[in-house]
Amino acid sequence: SVDRSEIVILDVCSGKGYASCLLSKMFPDVEILMLDSNQKMNLTHLNSLPNVRFERVNIKRPDILKWINNIIQNKPTILVGTHLCGILSEILIKIYNETSNCIGMILSPCCLNPRNTKILSDAKKLGTDNYKVWCLWLLFCIK
Repeated sequence: SVDRSEIVILDVCSGKGYASCLLSKMFPDVEILMLDSNQKMNLTHLNSLPNVRFERVNIKRPDILKWINNIIQNKPTILVGTHLCGILSEILIKIYNETSNCIGMILSPCCLNPRNTKILSDAKKLGTDNYKVWCLWLLFCIK
């Protein structure tokens, strides 16, 4: 059993943190960490949420796994990625697969990585939507 007060939720590519704000109200005893690389966002609305903080980081950086492990410090972690474009969905799954204390992940991918031509050709062969094949491909990447 996991003590909820020990859990960290990482809202990856959070933008202004709409999901984090909602999660903060639903789980006031859980630490929520928003991650995004955008340097121009106004985040003053977070001042009223004591369990939410923001870190400016690019999850494409080569040492992202080490960086995340330093931040979460072996706490049970849930990853949240909504509307992650292309390679960002793949990176989130890699973080999930390679971080031993991840206890859950919510992923809602956006668009397909345009460099992944195999998915495009598979969808065409199957006569189905690219997004469906993309989501199934991502699902099978989860360990």
